[in-house]
Amino acid sequence: MKRITRRKSSSLVELNITALLDMFTMLLIFLLINYSTASSTNIKASGYLSFPKSTSDKKTVDMLSIIVDKYNIIVDGRLVVKHNKGILAENEIEDGYKIVPLYDALIKYSEKTKYIASQNKKMEAEGKVILQMDKDIPFSLLRQVMYTAGQAEYNDFKFIALKK
Repeated sequence: MKRITRRKSSSLVELNITALLDMFTMLLIFLLINYSTASSTNIKASGYLSFPKSTSDKKTVDMLSIIVDKYNIIVDGRLVVKHNKGILAENEIEDGYKIVPLYDALIKYSEKTKYIASQNKKMEAEGKVILQMDKDIPFSLLRQVMYTAGQAEYNDFKFIALKK
């Protein structure tokens, strides 16, 4: 009679760490990309813009943005008018406060928004604006920008500031 013997197989299993690290690296990159765009508003800051500090914890919402840096006024990513540290050219101001190129850009954007809202019943033409202003801009320019936006039926202002 033959004796049946079982061989003991080696119970060592090799684990390929390289593939595991690659997987974790891809997962980390995916999460970082999604985390950075998790905000509902994309804030585009120019190199000439430094935000004031704030202690507010409110989240921003997506709406029309007006960026006023040290040299430019930008509406929705498009350069509207240039200024020199808060001083505008005389031909760009009307009635002492209204910035004509800014007003024209806001009216154009407002008409486009109203048309889209008339076609899409779920959307409203609200008249809200996010103001991103440099902390060193004089108050007179802020007043002119707010007055101009108000004349174009944008009366609800939100300001962007860095959290302390």
